[in-house]
Amino acid sequence: MGLDDSVGGAHGTFSGGSPTYVKGRIGQGIEFDGVSHFVHLPSANPSAYTITLWVRPARTDAASVIVRTSSSGQTTHWSHQLRINPQGVFHHYLWIGSERNVAGTTLVEADEWYHVAIAAANNGPMHLYVNGEEDATSIDVAGTLWGDG
Repeated sequence: MGLDDSVGGAHGTFSGGSPTYVKGRIGQGIEFDGVSHFVHLPSANPSAYTITLWVRPARTDAASVIVRTSSSGQTTHWSHQLRINPQGVFHHYLWIGSERNVAGTTLVEADEWYHVAIAAANNGPMHLYVNGEEDATSIDVAGTLWGDG
């Protein structure tokens, strides 16, 4: 199954079995099993990114990863993530040779819809938006988003 970001041409492929389509917030959505289902996107080397999605978490366990990107090659440890942290809020996390974090303030409830966006740029702050409102901005510099970027 192919997926498209509809803006930048980052075509993804569903992995871990066949996708299960369910009623989404707008139209249809894909239900992930929390174990083996994921969408694989080709490797990128951005100097800036924004990732947005509608999400309805079935549970809000600590460190529930919702989105994760990883670089390929020698820098496989470089990662950008949206997850739910132990305090039950959305958390924008970067590993760029050292850890960078920004945690939101919106308490995530199971089976509720949220529109979430994370954004960062080389040598700029990290951002986290929930339902169209900025939920947190980092005060530290994100650094270089990829090891060779």
